[in-house]
Amino acid sequence: MAGQVGPGSRTLETGVGVSTVLFAAWGCDHLAVVPFAEEVAVIEDYCDDHQIDRSSLAFDLRPSEIALPTLERPSLDLVFIDGGHGFPLPIIDWFYGAALLRKGGVVVFDDVQLHQVRLLIDTFIEPDPRWERLAGTDKWCAFRRLTEGSLSEGEWVQPFFPSPVVPMRDRISALTPIWLKRRLFALGVR
Repeated sequence: MAGQVGPGSRTLETGVGVSTVLFAAWGCDHLAVVPFAEEVAVIEDYCDDHQIDRSSLAFDLRPSEIALPTLERPSLDLVFIDGGHGFPLPIIDWFYGAALLRKGGVVVFDDVQLHQVRLLIDTFIEPDPRWERLAGTDKWCAFRRLTEGSLSEGEWVQPFFPSPVVPMRDRISALTPIWLKRRLFALGVR
């Protein structure tokens, strides 16, 4: 992460730990989303005891699944996903957190050895051409975002699930009740 950020970089983290102290030491404009005030107090005390300026650190004391959907931050340079690991929390953190990345921004996943995190990476990130793998180990991995904006999309444009693409006309037709189809046919609408 040190190679991706520096003073003034806009960063977001789910969870707190040594990484939070590092973001402060690097001078990042950093937000950590963590619902445990006692963990925040440990980080603040550590920074104070070691003369690490924490003026650029901010904390959101809500669970990430509550905080991230409503978060309004300028486009981010880096998002570090290391919060709750129970399914589907890593996916929620990625979906809302990585959506805030600027084009060229980086998402880093910790604890990739856990099935819940590995599922996200293997199924959604690796096969998606909008993400470029930068580096990783058996514990973490990092990807560069090649697009920007929301990660929400229709199933017909997702490369991770092989399925035939059904034209919109056919999908609408399949959902139209038979009585309406008959009425439209009678009116000459085909």
